[in-house]
Amino acid sequence: MLATMALPMSMAGSGCASAPGGGLAGSSLWWFACLALLMVGAAAFALGQLVARQHAASALRQARQQVQIAERLAQDWRWQTDAAHTLTDW
Repeated sequence: MLATMALPMSMAGSGCASAPGGGLAGSSLWWFACLALLMVGAAAFALGQLVARQHAASALRQARQQVQIAERLAQDWRWQTDAAHTLTDW
């Protein structure tokens, strides 16, 4: 006589081999949790990109201000010399 064994509900086929819990309700919940985790990850990535872009824009704005200050100072510190390196205009 051949012995048969019934599988527990958690091991029964649910259409998704990797979904824990088995059954349709468990599978739906598992997919919902995965989708929610994916959405949270995407939102965190987008927020990180936004913060990085704002930081880069701030650094660029500061660099432009420093260049403008250097240009204004360069006009005050300009002189001209001749071939003998004698000041001719300042």
